[in-house]
Amino acid sequence: MKELILVRHGETDFNAQRRYQGAIDTDLSDQGRTQAQRLTGELKEMPFDVLVSSPLKRAIQTAEFIARAFDMPIDVREAFSERNLGVFEGLTGEEAETRYAGLWKRIVTKHLFDAPDGGESLAECTYRVWRGIDRL
Repeated sequence: MKELILVRHGETDFNAQRRYQGAIDTDLSDQGRTQAQRLTGELKEMPFDVLVSSPLKRAIQTAEFIARAFDMPIDVREAFSERNLGVFEGLTGEEAETRYAGLWKRIVTKHLFDAPDGGESLAECTYRVWRGIDRL
């Protein structure tokens, strides 16, 4: 039986500002780099065979810390990109609620089959990620 260890990328400025990030390709903040370095030390006790990352910079930058520590390549896979949140990306929750009141009231970021305009639904994102896991 295979074991899957999931790691989230370190903090970005968007995370700190509580902005929807989604598919926007942001870098790790200084805090995020510190978190990734600390995580690498914690993973020393969990040996693994493959290191897979989303193609987004924040994920790759986090994975690079791990790759250097374990001297292994990063297998970049589109299937593991963060959910595209369409028109909400780059906005705070308050900004999204103000600019897209009708859309916001439908709580499209929480409904399984609904999506923000130009974005992807939870169902679409979940299907994409599960297909990626199946291919691993």
